[in-house]
Amino acid sequence: MKRANKIVRSKKLSKEQKIKELEKIEGLSKKSIDSLFVPDFMGRIGFPSFELKNNGANIRRLKERLEKLNIQRSQDTTSETINGVEIIDNVEANRLQLFFPDKPDRATIQKLKSNGFRWTPSIGAWQSYRNNVAKPRALEIINGFKFYGDIQNE
Repeated sequence: MKRANKIVRSKKLSKEQKIKELEKIEGLSKKSIDSLFVPDFMGRIGFPSFELKNNGANIRRLKERLEKLNIQRSQDTTSETINGVEIIDNVEANRLQLFFPDKPDRATIQKLKSNGFRWTPSIGAWQSYRNNVAKPRALEIINGFKFYGDIQNE
């Protein structure tokens, strides 16, 4: 886009020369080349500056996303049991999953919901997206949960 703008705004080249130079740029169609010479409401030609800024922001965003995905790829799914509740940090599904031995009481359910956990009947678990606050909140909720069934408290 920068290269195209430089060509389109050049004072040294004729319009035919500009078109020939633009045709050498990969990814520019004949239609988009023609649209570069149509002035906007202020009389400017070429790609608008906001499109260049958006491209820069998208590049930064995608680089950050790649870093996060590489970090996630290096992690493993873990499982632990606290107070009879199995906590699975599921990397593949990008979820923190809580498997209660029995249906939790209303107060616990309300705490789970208010902290971003949702009931997933297909797997029978309360789950939330993996993030920095999900596990501490889950541990706080689970430490208040008491189960006195077949499973021993740890």
